Amino acid sequence: MGLGHPYRAFTIIELVVSIGVILVLVGLMLPALGASRARARAMRTAIAVRSSAQAIDAYAADTDGVYPIADRSVQLSMLDWDSPIVSLGYIAAEAQIDPEGTLERGHHRFALSGALVHPGRWMEPGTVRPLELAETTPVRQSQVAFPSSKGMLVQWVESKQGEDRFWTWDPYDRPLAPVAFCDGSVSEHRCTDFVLAHEFFEYWVGQPVLATWSGSNGMDRLR
Repeated sequence: MGLGHPYRAFTIIELVVSIGVILVLVGLMLPALGASRARARAMRTAIAVRSSAQAIDAYAADTDGVYPIADRSVQLSMLDWDSPIVSLGYIAAEAQIDPEGTLERGHHRFALSGALVHPGRWMEPGTVRPLELAETTPVRQSQVAFPSSKGMLVQWVESKQGEDRFWTWDPYDRPLAPVAFCDGSVSEHRCTDFVLAHEFFEYWVGQPVLATWSGSNGMDRLR
């Protein structure tokens, strides 16, 4: 009877070393996996913003170029811009606009520019009314003076570790969010990427994209 190969088991030290190597590799991979997930989420949101902007353009094309007005209130029209679009079938349901945001917040995270539902003459320094008094009025696509420089739609809020972060002019908290412009282009920006036409805010006006100075005649100019 011939001699077989002797059986050799892992020693405790070898096992501990192997586990240590695996843990190190996992530790090195986790940040990359987390970054990949975050990037994939950002891409999905950008696609959703682009799709929403296309639905707004389709709606406007069938309503003599007028952007959607959801309410007499400018604020509600900015947040609930989808109501007339969904009611007319351009989008099947609100949940399809922003599935992740709807799951997290019960509502989509995209805001229409107030400059597209409010007269530009009331968005000049010294003419601005408080938001609770600001009323909607039809604004047409043809009234947008600089389509490639005027933001139409932006992800105005995101949830991070259970807290809401808003797309606002805040030097200490600058979330990156997709912005759809009136020419159909979409790109990611922080609010502070833009140059203000006037270095101050008046009531609710002055915020890039959301409440551009001069309304539809204004520009959200990049630095």
